[in-house]
Amino acid sequence: MSQATDLRSVVEKTIVSNPEVRFRFHEFRSSAEETGIGRAGYLPTVDVSYTSARENNKEPLVNYGPQVTSDFNRKGWSADLSQNLFQGFQTMNTVRQLEFGKRGKYYEFVDASEQLGLEATRTYLDVLRYRQLLDYAKESYGVHKGIYDQIEQKVKAGVGRRVDLEQAAGRLALSETNMINESSNLHDVSARYARLIGEEPPADLAPAPALQDKLPRDKDLLVSAVRSSPAYLAALENVRAAQSDLKVKRGAFSPTLDLRAHAEKTDNLNSVYGTHDKQSVALVFNINLFRGGADKARLGVSAERYNSALDLRDKACRDLQQTVRIASNDARKLSEQMGYLRQHALSTEKARDAYLKQFDIGQRSLLDVLDSENELYDSKRALVNAEYDNKLAQARVLAASGLLLPSLQLKPIEQQQFESDGDDSQRDACSTAYTPPQPFSTAGIPVHPYVSTTMADAPDAAALKKTSKAVKR
Repeated sequence: MSQATDLRSVVEKTIVSNPEVRFRFHEFRSSAEETGIGRAGYLPTVDVSYTSARENNKEPLVNYGPQVTSDFNRKGWSADLSQNLFQGFQTMNTVRQLEFGKRGKYYEFVDASEQLGLEATRTYLDVLRYRQLLDYAKESYGVHKGIYDQIEQKVKAGVGRRVDLEQAAGRLALSETNMINESSNLHDVSARYARLIGEEPPADLAPAPALQDKLPRDKDLLVSAVRSSPAYLAALENVRAAQSDLKVKRGAFSPTLDLRAHAEKTDNLNSVYGTHDKQSVALVFNINLFRGGADKARLGVSAERYNSALDLRDKACRDLQQTVRIASNDARKLSEQMGYLRQHALSTEKARDAYLKQFDIGQRSLLDVLDSENELYDSKRALVNAEYDNKLAQARVLAASGLLLPSLQLKPIEQQQFESDGDDSQRDACSTAYTPPQPFSTAGIPVHPYVSTTMADAPDAAALKKTSKAVKR
C-alpha cells in the first residue's frame, strides 16, 4: 500500500522546483558574486605587456647631410602596478553596500520560499476541503434522490400528493447543482495544485498537521514577526544598502591617493641599439575640482533612493502588522466558532432524523424534512470551511513571520546566517505593540422573549375578526 502524500513533502517539492523560488535564488546568488567586485577595490591592479615590432625609421636631413635610414627589431616588456591608498572610503562603503544588497536578496529569496510554501499549503488544504465538500454534496444528493423516489412511488400508488413530488424534484435539482459546483471548485484547486507543485494532486492526501502549537504567544506575536519576517528583514537590508551607497557618493568629493610602480625593459628603443631599462615608483595625489556637477547630481539621486528605501521599510512594517494581526484574529475567531458549528451540525442532524420519523407518521410535512436536510448540509459545509480556514489562518501567521518552513521542519534551498552589524535602530523602527482582541461574549447582550407577529396571535386579533364580520353583513 502506497504511503499518503503529506503537506511537508508537497511544500518541500514546491520550494525546490517552483520557478519563482528558483528565480529568487539565482538573484541572490548573483548578488553574492557581485560582492567580489567591491572587494577587488582593496587589491592592486597589475598589468604586464610584451611588445615585438619591426621598425623602419628615416631621419630628416641635418646640416645638408645624407638622410639616415635605419631598420631594426624592437622588443621588450613592461609591468605596471597600481594600488589605491585612499579615495574617501568609497571602497569600504561599496563593499558594505553590496553586502547589504546580498542580504536583502537572500531575505527576498527566503520570503519567496515562505510565500510559495504558504500557497502550497493553501492549495493542499483546498484540495482536501473540496474533496470533503464534494463528498457531502454527493451524500446530500443521495438523500434527496431517495426522498424523491419515495414520494414518486406514493404518487404512483395514489397515496401521495403531486405537489410534494414537485417540491422533492426542485430540491433534488438544487442538490445536483451543489454537487456540480463542488466538483468545479475541486477541479480549479487541482489545477492550481498542478501549477504550484508541478504535478496533479494524488488520490491519497494525508490530513494537514496541526500548527496551533507552533504559533507564538500573543504577547510575542509582533516581536517574533519583526525579528524573523523575511519581507521586513529584506526591507531593512535595502535601507542599509542605500545608506552605504549614499556614503559612496559622498566619497567622490574626497581626494585620492594611489601608489604606482612601473618597470620596463626594451631592446632598440627610439632607434638606439641596445637594451633600455626603466623603473619608477610614485605616489599620485589627485583631487577633482570640477566635473560638471555630476557628483552632486549622483549624490542627490542616492539621497532620494535612501528616502525611498525608508518608505518601503515603513510600508513593509505596516503590511506585516496588518497581515499578522488579521491572520491571528482569524485563527482565534475560527477556533471559537468551530465549537458552535459542531454543536449546530450535531443538533441539526438530530432534528433531521426526528423530522424523518415524524414525516413517516404524518406529523411533519415534506417541506419540513427537505428544509432540515438542507440545513444539515449547510451546517456540515460551514464546519468544514471553518476547520480548513482555521488551519490556513495559522499558516498565514507563520508564513508572515518566516516560521512556516521551520514549523514543517523544512529549510530554503540555501541557508545563511549573517552577523549583526550592531545597529538595531532600523529594526526598532517597527512597533511591536499589540493588544489581542477580547474573546467574543454574549453575556452583555439582552435576551428578548419571542413574540409572534402573525395576525392570528396579535392582541387585537379578536377585534379584527369582529370588524371583518360586520363588514360582510
